[in-house]
Amino acid sequence: FVAIATFLLVVTVSCTPSSAPSSRTPPPNTSLAQLAPTPNSTPDIEREAIVSFTLQALEIETKRNDLIEYFAGLRDSVGIHGQALAIERFFSVGVPATLKNAPPSGIDGMTTLSNTFLLLDSPPSLQSIKDALIRVYQSEIQLASNQAQEVQFQPEIQDNWFAPIRKLVYPEITKDTLGQLRQMAEQTNSGPAQDHYQYKVETVWFGLQEFRQQSYTHWAGILQNHAINPQEVGVTIQNAPDTNYRAINRPNQESILEELYGPLAVYTTIVGTEDVDSRARTFLLDLGQKLHAIFRKQQQVGIFVQVGVEAEPNWKVYVQTHRSSTEKNDEAARILRSIIDMTPEQRDQAWLSFEPGAPGTIGELQDLIRIGMRATRGAIGADFIASRVPYMVQSWLSERPQTAAGTPVSFLDFLVSRLGLTT
Repeated sequence: FVAIATFLLVVTVSCTPSSAPSSRTPPPNTSLAQLAPTPNSTPDIEREAIVSFTLQALEIETKRNDLIEYFAGLRDSVGIHGQALAIERFFSVGVPATLKNAPPSGIDGMTTLSNTFLLLDSPPSLQSIKDALIRVYQSEIQLASNQAQEVQFQPEIQDNWFAPIRKLVYPEITKDTLGQLRQMAEQTNSGPAQDHYQYKVETVWFGLQEFRQQSYTHWAGILQNHAINPQEVGVTIQNAPDTNYRAINRPNQESILEELYGPLAVYTTIVGTEDVDSRARTFLLDLGQKLHAIFRKQQQVGIFVQVGVEAEPNWKVYVQTHRSSTEKNDEAARILRSIIDMTPEQRDQAWLSFEPGAPGTIGELQDLIRIGMRATRGAIGADFIASRVPYMVQSWLSERPQTAAGTPVSFLDFLVSRLGLTT
């Protein structure tokens, strides 16, 4: 829980006045566990105010939980990179209906929910609860802002593959599953599954949900001291872990290897690099790195509906399917073609516009062109087209082309029209 202290302090300095705490838990001076509930001497009018605030706050919390549940569900459909991109891109601003499995009305983002929470009128006895939950919301927003960049391919074999990423959003971890995760970490046999649970218990996100759990516990105590049954108004907390923890939905070991040890560990295990000479080993590792870059793009495209690409979430399956150079080139051509066929709006949302100032680099586009156009243009032709991309960026910026209707032409559409970028 030490990791959460440092993280909350940074968020507090940037988001709140200079009186923010430096301790592990956000409230000033004391922890929630030390705050004594208000004695039961409040008039009926304040009791009604407590109930009113609680019901409104829990309505916001329900929407927040719907948002978290949506992102948790993405893991099985679009994989670790698609999920990470969606969290970084849409956690704060909200989920549009164009994303895979999103409701027709979309889902409110965390910033909207946090601001709504901030505007609630809180009775004095629940002000500490309001402040604590707003602090958690702000911390969660900050934590979600750097997801996609954290999941990268390790270019060289490391002596220790186990380098868990602590500062990510793990939507499957909630205030009600903390006890289960702790028990799994303590009682699961050694191996990837134990490492998986152990490092998640030590993440910043786990600490935030721990503080949310403390807030609910204190909230329930205040309600009880005002003769209000917490469960009747919806304030519930699951403190005890499920005793039959082995019956809980446990992740497939293969599905957690990339997250836990990095994609290189999975790749080298499948292709077998130990019994080859150094030159062949270098070739295979370079092939794996390029394939993983294509895999990430495939998952980015796959978070949208009706774009012609279904994301394969399992890196191990992807390696087994596209492990040769020819298969890798064909897959790159398919992904490049799908990106070209996307609308400019979809590219912007997926961070695949490759325009100056937007996420994603020109180098990534050049790599896709070099690999994906090799079958149709040959190695020399594909390399030449890729080399022209920076010049075309400058041409696009200077010309600022428009359609016949007067709308701006996106860079990728401009590139396709000028270079015949087809696969």
